[in-house]
Amino acid sequence: MNKFSAIAALAAAFAAPPALADHHGARKTFTDLDADAGAGVTLAEIQAVKPEMTAEKFAKYDTDASGDIRAAEYVAWKAAKADKKDETKADDCPPPTSAVVS
Repeated sequence: MNKFSAIAALAAAFAAPPALADHHGARKTFTDLDADAGAGVTLAEIQAVKPEMTAEKFAKYDTDASGDIRAAEYVAWKAAKADKKDETKADDCPPPTSAVVS
């Protein structure tokens, strides 16, 4: 692999949108989900990986109501999910001992 190819591969890896885990726990990227290589991921494409995805939940993430989730919407979805996960972890943690008032 030449230097340019190595740099291009590294850049592509860091530029990829966050991944979505399928029902077996395998992580799927936006590109993996977009089976027809269209402009976005349809409800059917997501349901092929996550059968529990409902039309209502899909509509929540399809913010432009285009009928598919575009890359920017997908990134926003995954960021919101990560933020929610961080909040849940923070709620589960006891306060530091220096913050406990007796």
